[in-house]
Amino acid sequence: MRNKPLVFTLVGVPLIGCAFFAFFAATSSFIYRHPAGDVFDVRSDGIVMARELRAHDEITEFPLHAPVAQVDQTEYDFGLMDPLTMGRHAFVITNAGSSPLKLQQGPTSCKCTLSNISRNALEPGDTATVTLEWNTGRKFPVYSHYATVYTNDPQHKTIELQVQGIVRRQLGLAPELLAFKQIHPDKPTSATVALFSQTWSSFEIVGAVSSIAGVEWTSRPLPPSRLPELAATSGREITVTLPPGLAGDITGRLLLTLQPTGSAASTNNAVDDSTVEDVVTFEVPIAGHVLGRLAFFGPDIDAGGLIDFGKLPVGKGARKRFVAKVRDEQHDLKIVRVTANPDFIRVKMTSYDGAASSAGLSYLDVEIPADAPPGVHSGVTEATIKIEFDHPRIKSTLLRAAFAVVK
Repeated sequence: MRNKPLVFTLVGVPLIGCAFFAFFAATSSFIYRHPAGDVFDVRSDGIVMARELRAHDEITEFPLHAPVAQVDQTEYDFGLMDPLTMGRHAFVITNAGSSPLKLQQGPTSCKCTLSNISRNALEPGDTATVTLEWNTGRKFPVYSHYATVYTNDPQHKTIELQVQGIVRRQLGLAPELLAFKQIHPDKPTSATVALFSQTWSSFEIVGAVSSIAGVEWTSRPLPPSRLPELAATSGREITVTLPPGLAGDITGRLLLTLQPTGSAASTNNAVDDSTVEDVVTFEVPIAGHVLGRLAFFGPDIDAGGLIDFGKLPVGKGARKRFVAKVRDEQHDLKIVRVTANPDFIRVKMTSYDGAASSAGLSYLDVEIPADAPPGVHSGVTEATIKIEFDHPRIKSTLLRAAFAVVK
């Protein structure tokens, strides 16, 4: 045949190339980069897969015969659990690769223990279980624990397994703080809070001690209509009464001694191990502010007693009227002395129009006279007004004023 070289070129070279490609693909993997920028992964099973290459991509080549760690799930929601109970869940890891898979225990969260890896080496197709055990503790409402497993899978060198759910409250408050909004200085003041349990079917209060002297309390069953909104199995309404004669900011606690009188139904095989002999202490925090015996109200005075006059043109002056409220059994309040800085500020107190004497109301007039000299009285140079009274319990009050007399 005169054209043997040509035939060899047209037939033999492609066949040799195909054979070389088949041998190469069967023994290793490689990446072919097209001049146009495309990248092709060539695998031993003869599949060629193209993927887009971006400027910031890094090409990593893994050996063909590698282990592949396949997990049935990495997160498990255990739902509702009782406090101080143990939970357990097993995750399944399968070796979906073509060489042995090795597993090694890694770190865990503080209350979670990676109790067991059933097998540390898996042949292709084999499975192992990773069991997590944990204690819910008393933390609520959400618990979340994790454990890490190290592998020799080049694409999954670490596997993080997580369990999560909601912990029932053995005892809770709604609201979580017994707050007194307005405590009268001379009258008993009461507030109510709901004490509930999500694990006990019923309980009783067998004792209470308060850090605030003179506190009284009462208890009655929580209305059944409130139990669903609290996801509660039982509850009681606690009414706390503060004594008169307190002053300023009030903080304290009511320490209750409780005893369950039954056990709640369990969920997810969690067992309530409370018995009638159990005694639990629970703290009810108390906070509030005692109203002052004297208070002033008006649009231009704040809660701290600062009067805002703003800018006043020379020769004009201004007067502000406020309502004074006396919270005391003696309502009469007579001014005996006013000390103002600057001293041109004028202060006068008169009876409240149409108010009964038992209301404890009067007018307070504060005036910047028209002949006040130019000057700025604001910030560090704000004006001060000390008013002294002829009263057995309200001796004096200090007001401040901010204004500027300008030309």
